[in-house]
Amino acid sequence: MKPQTRTHFTLSLLAAGILCASTATWAANVPAGTQLADKQELVRNNGSEPASLDPHKVESDVEFNIISDLFDGLVSVSPAGEIQPRLAEKWENKDNTVWTFHLRPGITWSDGTAITAEDIVWSWQRLVDPKPPHRMPAIPVACLSSTALKLPKVKSARYAGRESHQ
Repeated sequence: MKPQTRTHFTLSLLAAGILCASTATWAANVPAGTQLADKQELVRNNGSEPASLDPHKVESDVEFNIISDLFDGLVSVSPAGEIQPRLAEKWENKDNTVWTFHLRPGITWSDGTAITAEDIVWSWQRLVDPKPPHRMPAIPVACLSSTALKLPKVKSARYAGRESHQ
């Protein structure tokens, strides 16, 4: 494989893994004074019932369709194949071994709690854990092992961006 093709493949694989591993949800932004219906319900024609809504356990499009509506990743891949920011506003890479993602300020879970670097690290560690139930069956084992990804056990994470998420 050519070095340029290998780099593009590596970045695409990394983006796909991050998209699957990073699982932040966002609540709706409802303007003050908006009158909401008594029953808040979202109906999605999905064809059949999902077996799980755990992002690390999805096995088919049935689950993935819903998961992709509920969760977001550090980055995403555009239809043109370009990596675009999502939860991360920017990222750096040193010799394809160290990736540093800078989270956008103000990102929160649906309950309003700030999303932290520790949340992202926890999600990655859960994804590469070889013990069930955390392995995502839809991705080959070789793509998820710490050895294949060269991911050492992360003992800590630190926020390296602005002073506050808020």
